[in-house]
Amino acid sequence: MKSVIWMNLEGAHTKVSNKACALLFQLMLNIDEQNTVHKTNFFKTVKWIKDRRTANKYWKELVENDVIVHLDRKIWMVSPFECFSQEDSRDHLVTKWEEVKSIN
Repeated sequence: MKSVIWMNLEGAHTKVSNKACALLFQLMLNIDEQNTVHKTNFFKTVKWIKDRRTANKYWKELVENDVIVHLDRKIWMVSPFECFSQEDSRDHLVTKWEEVKSIN
């Protein structure tokens, strides 16, 4: 089992709706070593959202609050300021996050 560190207790969950915050918790459980998640596979694991429009609404809310950022066609990165996997260096993840944010 991988170990994840929750970093920002005053962060995104104070800015987003309760349902988007619940997605954030699910993201924390489903990120890989590089803090990335495949969006389609992620929503297959989140059973409480049945409607694609609802899923996109809360996903957009996380994007607008800088919790996730688009990396690739279906790959998204979770902010290392919110949580990160201990398998990779946090400094490396922060550097990658800043590079991606500057591009987007």
